[in-house]
Amino acid sequence: MSCVLGMVVNREREIRDFKETPFYRILGTFKGNEKQEFEYDGEWKAVETSFYFNSPKLYSEVGFKNKEDAEKFIEKLNYEHSSMGVIERIDKKKENKNPPLLFNLAELQNECSKRFKIDPDKTLNIIQQLYEKNYLLTQEPMLESCLQR
Repeated sequence: MSCVLGMVVNREREIRDFKETPFYRILGTFKGNEKQEFEYDGEWKAVETSFYFNSPKLYSEVGFKNKEDAEKFIEKLNYEHSSMGVIERIDKKKENKNPPLLFNLAELQNECSKRFKIDPDKTLNIIQQLYEKNYLLTQEPMLESCLQR
């Protein structure tokens, strides 16, 4: 058996032997006080300073193996820290989004047919009218007009 075939066989065995394991996450809605009005949804995660860090009760750092352990932890949080919390870190980041891809005429006709049940000839007529009225700014004439999706 070749190396690649062996890797494929091993991976297939892993997939077939996979056992789904349920686990329980702790999610909550957090609100600010009178001075700071905010609300956000958060998820509990076991960090190094946490009592449950590397605990055998955890499935992973974000969930408990047993529902009872998760419920006990929620009760403990509600009892001990009912009105107090600490924001340790706020992450802000800028993301650059690429502009949407462009349609060619055939793709546009296909999409209009799927979404709006407009036949390709009618789509072509509508596009031609918009183009002639200067509502469409295209890089090329109508043969391969590019329109944003």
